[in-house]
Amino acid sequence: MLQLPTELEWIPFVAGAYLLVRSVRAMLDPTAQLWPPKNRNGPVYAKFIWPFRILFWGLIVVSLLVIPEVAPSPGMPGFWIGIVLLILGFGIAVHATLQLGWCVAFGQDGALQEGGWFRFSRNPVYVATWMGLAGWAILLPKAPIMAALAVWAGFYIFAVFLEERALERSHGAEFAAYKLRTARFLGWPRVDERQGS
Repeated sequence: MLQLPTELEWIPFVAGAYLLVRSVRAMLDPTAQLWPPKNRNGPVYAKFIWPFRILFWGLIVVSLLVIPEVAPSPGMPGFWIGIVLLILGFGIAVHATLQLGWCVAFGQDGALQEGGWFRFSRNPVYVATWMGLAGWAILLPKAPIMAALAVWAGFYIFAVFLEERALERSHGAEFAAYKLRTARFLGWPRVDERQGS
């Protein structure tokens, strides 16, 4: 069985920690843009997408290599809880991303999405991803994996506020009205839509 040196198992965490630090900086200093980037060809996008790819794909590689070592057996309750959270969380996240539009989800400006999953959350991709990350952590409770998942979850907390700040600038009154109707994280629409919003 192939085994990574311990130092290499921490690469996804380092990439995620970089994104988390940059997102904290962007929250404190709006001129230090991280998310969403103004365009997908500029340096801001590159400084986001490459660490994110290292975080994501690095976690997949490390996870696949440690499954025999740390994963609970299918007879244990943790296995099924982890599987359900992982599949449901990432399944909803992908579905909501496709509803939004792949390019828009990765920073391109587009129309404000208010239907589908976006009726119940202004940030369904992030909420569902947190569910998937929790399942991943239950399935593979190894320090480098859990640390990388934690910084990913932390980065997504800041991404919510960075993204909403950008949406306020780009969609103004339309986004303000959407905020009144829709919970930031999860909830039923606040106004009866049958009455015309």
